[in-house]
Amino acid sequence: MTDKEKLLKDYQKNSEDALTLLQGQGLTFLNSCFIWQILIYELEHYDIPTEVLFHNLSSQEITSYIKKYFNDNGLPIINITLDNSVIPKGLNNDLIKAQIKFKGEIWTIHENDKDTFPSQPHAHNYDRQYKLHLGNGKLYRKRNFIRKINSKDLLNLRKIITIKININLPKYEII
Repeated sequence: MTDKEKLLKDYQKNSEDALTLLQGQGLTFLNSCFIWQILIYELEHYDIPTEVLFHNLSSQEITSYIKKYFNDNGLPIINITLDNSVIPKGLNNDLIKAQIKFKGEIWTIHENDKDTFPSQPHAHNYDRQYKLHLGNGKLYRKRNFIRKINSKDLLNLRKIITIKININLPKYEII
């Protein structure tokens, strides 16, 4: 077994152990994909997500990162899966692609997210490491503006959110 294969095998075991522990503590919505995306975010490995493996994290360290993330951002109140992407065409070249694939496009909105950038609330696309301002449709990676989404897509996303949950969205700004 190569060093890289061992790192991957260790990560898989430790993340499974962390998942079992976290789900036992009430975070039943968590899955291995969500843990992977949070670790990419917390460890800031957007460009090369597999760098997470080289941290050789124990199950306790993984658990600690996940708990820190939810302490900082709050628990998700809803995940919305879209049939069609709202991310503008032409951004595919700089997308982060991990080996984990989600069906459709999932946006997560946190209630009481301590990070109020770019809006309160805002939406996270963990698969692609984007944050979306829910008032003006601006997409960010970290705090770097990437591009605006289509206004029709923003209005449809806002509609889906308000149908699913009772939440005050930022004032809509014509884009």
